[in-house]
Amino acid sequence: MRFFTCGRSTTSYGVRIALDLKGIAYEAVPVNVVAGEQGADDYPALNPGRSVPTLVLDVGTVLTQSMAILDWLEETQPETALLPDGAIAWASVRAAALVSATDVQPVNNLRVISRLGTMGHEHAQNDRRKGNTQFPKRGGEAAHAQCAARSDGHGHNEGGRQ
Repeated sequence: MRFFTCGRSTTSYGVRIALDLKGIAYEAVPVNVVAGEQGADDYPALNPGRSVPTLVLDVGTVLTQSMAILDWLEETQPETALLPDGAIAWASVRAAALVSATDVQPVNNLRVISRLGTMGHEHAQNDRRKGNTQFPKRGGEAAHAQCAARSDGHGHNEGGRQ
């Protein structure tokens, strides 16, 4: 299994955690998105969205988008489950994951930041150079608060569907 990833990517980070928690061996293939490697050579043929993460299975199937990859991992590798039992618990953990995928990642995405810079929002480019930490910090705090609000402190209740 080959995992195309970027150290700066919050979505790649989540998939790396899941792969490691499940004990799945993979070859990490770094993609330097700051240098534009996601648009060079053969990568667009592999992932037309020109983004990370991308997971290439041993049979050659290509999976993209972190939430789809996480769903595939959960469905095909149920050992060391990422999602707890129970509809409310499942929704709580999914909500915390979506904070990264929908609240943090889009506004921390280099494509978005670069486009804002071309539209006259120079502060976006400055934030990019410094390493934009505002949204990941805020998103992390939100996910942590959601998890802490659950009865077991890990984002879900023990004890079945509710």
